[in-house]
Amino acid sequence: MNNTTKARYEMAKKMLIGHIDVEEVALMTELPIDEVQKICDEVTPADAKTLESLDNMDIDFGPILRDTYETSDDFDSEDSEFRI
Repeated sequence: MNNTTKARYEMAKKMLIGHIDVEEVALMTELPIDEVQKICDEVTPADAKTLESLDNMDIDFGPILRDTYETSDDFDSEDSEFRI
């Protein structure tokens, strides 16, 4: 198994521990669904314990998901870069 494939398996395990659906994990990691299901079957409650007290409401993603630039003055269309 090469490093890229190994990284995909490790990422799939982390995503499954985070309670992401098998189908979504397969789509994002480009692993076959049956392989992702095998990984899911191997995930133990002890693995999930690291995330048990954290849910998506504990993290404020607001500024990341919103466009914080209110005016077109913040964007220089000539060189396509935001001014800070």
